[in-house]
Amino acid sequence: MSLQHSSPLALYFQLKESIIANILNNTWPPDSKIPSENELCSMYGVSRVTVRRALDELVQDGYIVKLQGKGTFVKRKALDQRLSKFYSFSEELKKRNLHEVASILSFEVLVAEDRIQKHLRLNEDKRVFRIKRIRSMADEPYALESSFIPYSLASQLTAEMVSSTGLYNSLRKLGLDPVFATETFKAVTLNARTAKLLKAKTGDAAIHLTRDTYMQQRVPIEFCESIVLGSVFSYTIELY
Repeated sequence: MSLQHSSPLALYFQLKESIIANILNNTWPPDSKIPSENELCSMYGVSRVTVRRALDELVQDGYIVKLQGKGTFVKRKALDQRLSKFYSFSEELKKRNLHEVASILSFEVLVAEDRIQKHLRLNEDKRVFRIKRIRSMADEPYALESSFIPYSLASQLTAEMVSSTGLYNSLRKLGLDPVFATETFKAVTLNARTAKLLKAKTGDAAIHLTRDTYMQQRVPIEFCESIVLGSVFSYTIELY
C-alpha cells in the first residue's frame, strides 16, 4: 500500500481515508483488530506521528476504538450523519421560484487559522480565499455566510465570477466540482453585529451551520460557516 507523497492532501488524511475504505468495504469488519502502529508505518511507508494523527481522528470520528493493552479495533457501527442530498441555497430557492441575492461583503486571500486548515486539510500552502456574503430574499437578508476555499486549488477564482454565477458554478468552471458535503448545525442567538447585518434583533433565534464540501475522492474544496435566521428556514434530515 502506498500514499501519494506529492498530493496536496496531507499524508495523515490520505492514511485516514484508506483505513475508512478498508472499514467500509469490510476488509476490516466491525470488532476486528486493525494493524498496529508499527505495522501501519511499514504498510504505508509513513512515520508514527502520521499514523497516530490518523488514528486519533478516526477515534474522534467514531470509526475505531483503542483498548489499552489489547490494540485498536473497528467499532461495531460507524455513524456518518449527513443530509440526504447535496444542495446549495441558491439552487434550492430557484427550484421553488424564489428569487435570492447573495451580496459579497468581502473577498480576500489570507493565511488560514488552524481550525480552517484542519477542515480543508491544508498541507504546505495555507492560503485561502475568504468570501463573506449576505443572502437575501425579497430584499430581506436571511443569512450571513463565510466560505473558505483553498487558494492552491482555485487561484483563478475572482469576486466577479462568484457575484455573477455563484460560488459552486464558479468552481465548476475552474474544473472543481463539489459533489457532496457534511453539515453540522445548532441553535444560537444573534449577537448585536450579526443582528444588525441581518436586520433582526439581538437575541433572535438563528441556526449556526457549518459545511465541509468535497470533490471526488473526498478532496476538500470549501469550509463554510453560516448564521441563518430561525424565522426563515428550517431543516429536515432524512434518515435511512
